[in-house]
Amino acid sequence: MTTPSGDRKQRALRQRIVQLRNKLYEISGGDCEFGPAGKGLTPELEVAFLEQILAFETASRTTWGDQLRETGYDPPKPDSLSDEEVGREVWQLIRKLSELRLFIDHTDHLSDRELYEWLYHGALSEETLDVPADADSACHLDAVDAGSHEDNQNWLRYYADEGERREWAREYPDEPIPPHEPLPYQRGHLMPKPSFPPN
Repeated sequence: MTTPSGDRKQRALRQRIVQLRNKLYEISGGDCEFGPAGKGLTPELEVAFLEQILAFETASRTTWGDQLRETGYDPPKPDSLSDEEVGREVWQLIRKLSELRLFIDHTDHLSDRELYEWLYHGALSEETLDVPADADSACHLDAVDAGSHEDNQNWLRYYADEGERREWAREYPDEPIPPHEPLPYQRGHLMPKPSFPPN
């Protein structure tokens, strides 16, 4: 049995769902499809889901570097840092990026300076949506996932297991596979990882 206030709440939620769907349909130029209403979602969850989609679809673009500077942290230029300073600064940068919910993967083939330079000249200029980070979100940036020949070789040399190396050889028979080498650095187990609140 529902109460009058419960009925009003359900009507308001249904109206909000219709408004959100109409707005998404409008901004997509009509190129937007929705599954059956309420399929697996309560009205409250559907509203939250549609609001999140709308926030992403209407968000302006920014870069990770601009977002960092908005927090008050402006990473120094790599060539201004001594080797000792870059060792401290790279962890500061990694922590600050994780607070923005950007997590860095596969970095143990890079020295602290190489990693800092890669982040400074690459990651910080990567475009992202200008939306607030929350505990349910996580973006990943992989140091061997740009698709370049060098990245492919580094992935095969340091990170791919034997099964992955065999699969690569089958798919790309003309591509040389470097011998496996141990990772020269051991920071992966210390890197921030996304953790999500329990449901």
